[in-house]
This record gives sequence, C-alpha cells and structure tokens, in this order.
Amino acid sequence: MNKGHRIGNSLARSAMVAWSICVLGPAVACLLGQDADLQLHRKAEGNQLVFTTRTPEELAPWLEASASCHGPWDVLAGMEPVELEDGWFEARVSLPAEAGWQFYRTMFVPAHSDVDVQRFAAPPEGGSSIANAISDSGVCCGYIDPGPQGRDTRAVIWDGSGMVDLGKIPSELQSWSRDINNNGVVVGLADIGDYSGYARYLAFVYADGQKSPLPRLNGGTSAYQGSEAYGINDANQIVGRCRTDTWGNYHAVLWTRSGSSWGNPTDVGSLTGAAWAGAYGISESGQFIVGYSDTGQNTPQQPIMWRNEAGSWKLIQVGTLAGKRGYLYAVNNQGEAVGSFGVTDTLYHAGHWSSSTGLVDLGTLGGKQSNATVITEDGCVYGAAQNAADVWRACMWKRIEGQWQVLDLNLVAQCPPGWIVSQAASVNSHGALAGAVQEGNGPNAACALMPVEP
Repeated sequence: MNKGHRIGNSLARSAMVAWSICVLGPAVACLLGQDADLQLHRKAEGNQLVFTTRTPEELAPWLEASASCHGPWDVLAGMEPVELEDGWFEARVSLPAEAGWQFYRTMFVPAHSDVDVQRFAAPPEGGSSIANAISDSGVCCGYIDPGPQGRDTRAVIWDGSGMVDLGKIPSELQSWSRDINNNGVVVGLADIGDYSGYARYLAFVYADGQKSPLPRLNGGTSAYQGSEAYGINDANQIVGRCRTDTWGNYHAVLWTRSGSSWGNPTDVGSLTGAAWAGAYGISESGQFIVGYSDTGQNTPQQPIMWRNEAGSWKLIQVGTLAGKRGYLYAVNNQGEAVGSFGVTDTLYHAGHWSSSTGLVDLGTLGGKQSNATVITEDGCVYGAAQNAADVWRACMWKRIEGQWQVLDLNLVAQCPPGWIVSQAASVNSHGALAGAVQEGNGPNAACALMPVEP
C-alpha cells in the first residue's frame, strides 16, 4: 500500500493545506504554528508562493529548492529577496497557473518544549531509520538500523503511542518491514542466519499482534529456500519473491489470505529462462502486480507488469531506458506504473509507464539519479532525486497538459536549517507521506509528513 489519492489544491485559491513533519527518530518534534526561531511566513497569491523572513539568509534554503525544480516550462523561478518597508525580506516563487500543486508548511519546535507534540523513540547513536509505508490511520511501518552495533535491524511500526517493535520469528537475527495496509497488516523480510555462506531470508506477516513466517513455494522447508515480502493491498494480497530451488533462483509470487491465514504462494510467472524474478507492488484492485524478471543467469533484470486476465497472469514487458536493467515498484488501478531504470550501468532514473504513453524518463532535480516509488490513483508520482550537488531530496512529479513537472518537496515541506526531507516512500489516501529526513550528511531518520489545515 505505497500509493494513495493525493488531495488536490489549486494555487488559484488563497487557502493552503499546511503540513507538519513528525520525525520518527532524532530529538526533533513539530508544532503547528509559526516557528519562533526561523521567523518564516508563507502564503499563496495566485500562482505564486510568497516567503517572508527577518533576514535574506533565511530565504536561501527555499530559493535553492526552487532552483532545482524544473520541467518543460521552467516550472519554478525564484526571485531575488526584496527588503520590505517594515524591514522584513520577501521572495516569490512562480508556478504555471492552475497547476494544482499541493503545498504544505512545516513548523518545528525543540523536543524539550512543553507544548503538546508527538514524540517517537530515537534510533541508537550512529544508527538510522526509515518509514517505508503509511496507512490511512497514520500508522507508519519501517525499520531501525543500529548501525555499527551489528546484525540487529528491527522491523517496527510507529503509531500514536510511539514505536512498536514487531518482535521476532524463530531463528530471526534482524528484520525489515516494507509495507502496511489499512487493516494494520505489515509485511517484510527477516534474516534467519547464514547457511553455507549464504544469508537466508524469510517473508513475514504481522497481523493481530503476531509476527509469523509466510509459506514458501510448494510448501518448501529447505534451508536454502527463502522468501521475501514487499507489498500488500487492502484485500490482504501480498507480493514478493520465493526461491524455487537450492541454487538461489527466485520467482515472483502472490500470497492470498484465506480466513486467518495465508495459503501457499502462487508463482505468477517470469520471462522465459528466468533465474531471478520478483514482485514489489500490487494495485488495490489486485489486477496488476509489478516487479522485474531476467532471462537467465547474469542477464539484466527487466521491468515487468503482471495483469490478471480471467484468473491467469499475463506478463507485460514495459521496456527500458538505454537498454539497461530496470525495476517497477508501484502501480495504481489504472495500470500506471513507476520505478527505477538504468541510464548507465550504475546510474538510474525514475520512470513512468502506461499503455498509452509507454516508458517516460522522469528526470532528476539537476543531478545524476532519481527513483520513483509511489504513484497515486490520480497519477502523481513520489520518490527522490539528486540535485546538482548530488544530494538526494524527496520530490514529486506531476503531469500538466501532458508534460511531466518535478517539484522538490523541500520547497513546500521545509525542515529546520541543516535538515532536508531526503525520501518520500509512501502516501496514504489523506495525502500524508512517509519517508526520511537527514541532518547534513548524517544518516536517515524516519519521518511522516502530515497534512493539516493552517
């Protein structure tokens, strides 16, 4: 459930939807209202976003973010700061009229403040965390990595009461949660140790307070026959991959819930001769699955969509960029899919595919790479891209009059000085985002961006 319906908001209206960022880790919290330290005001006037601050230096992060956003029409153009009569400074960012961009603002206070704010457990010093998905109720799933302390990454959820460790399945050393649906069911993968030099993983499901391994292909129990789960929809259909033999070959699979348990996975097929295939996402309707497949040992992975036709899964090859490997990560009910596509042997760009437009390179924020992980039912795409300094920044792509425009989310959900929103991994039906923030060049910290009325 890494997709949702994004709430539209026309810049022709003066009212804006405000957002707050909850950092699910470091000692940073948020409060709706004006930040006393930053002294920042933001408002929309027609098709312009207006920033007002006490000093011109405080405008720099917003102007930097606006400069990295681009599209066929120079979507955003930051103006030089202008000093007003009252001693404040103002800068404006212009967008195409009727663009329908979603704007949000973020207000932060120190974690030790006595105001009523949400607080979440922080990862260990030197560790990191990320929120991979968010449900409509605002529950985030992800993981906390302890960093140099060893093999002890923990699959967790963050809810209104704080962080919940999902526990361990038998033999588990560490685990990662990848997706959550609106029934509160979480899926992911657990490291259960090495076997003859190979790390072994088992797909797990967390439901009704219990974490359990999912069945493997053909009821397999071999020490080599691992599995991994990556996506789930509200019909409790789970997708991932399972090993087909002791040599490490994987196929894309689908688990379906029957009563209180999940049955043996269904192999949804792969390209002829494939050694590796996997599924990362499934539409809410259950009609589409996306992922990848190769055509044999040591061949590039190809982005694949599976479409259910009268109970059978048909493979669709969506093509590649520059003939390199590629992966699809998310798909909506219209069959639009997004993912990551090689433009060289080592660099990847975000891409969008539909049956009507084919594969489109969504580009970057002026840097070398980008990645798309979310597509909403109305076709908005979220992910991350590098700017000209090769810094990863969360972004959103939107199609306007048939042309794709890209927006750095740090322009509209700005962190305190020194912090950036680095990833947008999931969006729910209320427009709330899950992902990660960074302070300087530090590690990722899980975050949620929550829309609220100003």
